[in-house]
Amino acid sequence: MKKNSFKFLLLLFILLALFILFNQFDITLPPHSFTEKDLGPTIFDKSNGFYLVFALSEPPGVDIYSDEIINKYRRLFDPRFGDNVRFRFLWDEIAYRRRFAPYLKKARFINQRKTDWDTFVKSRKKEILELKTDFSFLLARCEKLLACEIVSDFSTPYIVHHPSYPQEYLYPYPGATTLLTITRLYTALKIIEIQEGNTGGIQDILDQISLAKKLIESARNSYTNLLGKKILCQSLEALNSLMNREDCPREIFSRVFTGLMPLKYEEFGSRKAFIGYYLAVAEWIENGLEVEKRHVIGEFGRLFLQKNHTKYYYFNYVSKCIEYEKKPPFEWQGTQLAAPDLQEGSFWWLQNAVGKFVFSKDSIPDLQREILASHQTKILYDMTRISAELHLNYTPDKPVNEILNHLESYRTPDPFSGGPYIWDKKKAILYSVGVNRRDDGGLVGNSQQLEEAMPDIVIPCILYTK
Repeated sequence: MKKNSFKFLLLLFILLALFILFNQFDITLPPHSFTEKDLGPTIFDKSNGFYLVFALSEPPGVDIYSDEIINKYRRLFDPRFGDNVRFRFLWDEIAYRRRFAPYLKKARFINQRKTDWDTFVKSRKKEILELKTDFSFLLARCEKLLACEIVSDFSTPYIVHHPSYPQEYLYPYPGATTLLTITRLYTALKIIEIQEGNTGGIQDILDQISLAKKLIESARNSYTNLLGKKILCQSLEALNSLMNREDCPREIFSRVFTGLMPLKYEEFGSRKAFIGYYLAVAEWIENGLEVEKRHVIGEFGRLFLQKNHTKYYYFNYVSKCIEYEKKPPFEWQGTQLAAPDLQEGSFWWLQNAVGKFVFSKDSIPDLQREILASHQTKILYDMTRISAELHLNYTPDKPVNEILNHLESYRTPDPFSGGPYIWDKKKAILYSVGVNRRDDGGLVGNSQQLEEAMPDIVIPCILYTK
């Protein structure tokens, strides 16, 4: 009996040893895996307007182009400073955010706009003009930023883990609230100029769109990418609102149409941001996972973690997301944007059990929201171009659909249907069928709905007989 028990225990020991040994053979990452080179070069020259994105809320009177200010932000990311990890650890995120707090309180109504831009500006004109004085130094910096030829994200897309510093420190991102508030105020002031007859303000709003494209194209993380998209969308909404005024000059339609060149994938997509996400995860798996997730892995669990295999799960998912984002959704084969569950099946645990748990349960990748935001941004941009060209060519003696069919901009298909954008004469709107890929008759969604269930994406397009 003892002999049989010993043989059984020996067999179990051999099987466990083989199981552990099997999990020690990791893969080599393929040569086409993403590296930091795929993000392109970082530009740390003073001419890069990304410094201004960080420095926008510096106190009035501060020379934001001084070496002191430039180096304060440069040392967080430029490897030539030699100790970026220490500088990032010392970064006081709370103090950085608080600098803008007094101004945010005054301008809160700008961020709570609920009506179209033209109506909103007319109703709050006095308050908007009062802010012009209080925010003069911020508006001047905004104009400098818009004039920058180069605005290129130079951030490091990941936290470098270092044994000398705790892992729980706040990563330095530029102040999104500051930039969005100032660009909204800038937009409101330009709309006032246009309402008063100075059509030059249209170019200033188009310059904001140019800034947004630079941020989107250069973004090395989703934070910067989505910040660019928000600026782009709010600027497009302002242009649409202005074009729908009964007294809108024909010159504005022309300047909007010629100023909005067809959008390239790099100007609305997230490729670099997704690669930055992969690099962040890969660095975390290599150096941070065992430290931060000790309660999950433990000393014994390390035996069942294959780091390269785990990185490869994320690489495959990110690669698929980039491929899907480049295609219009009507070309997708189903909605396969969810990460696969690697813990399915009876024997999933045989190889890299910890890595599969991390990917499928602990740190599940989900880039669907960013992909949908990209296509929704493109739709708003496309429909703004169509609206501008339609206003330019509108004549009441022709049906609108007949005019649309002859427009260059109208040849761009709705990414969610593959067909043309839809014109509704009764509602005076242009719309896309939206994420659910179903024509809901120009029905607009609300913030409580899941994005996958959102109905149509709509812009007003009011045509007047002149």
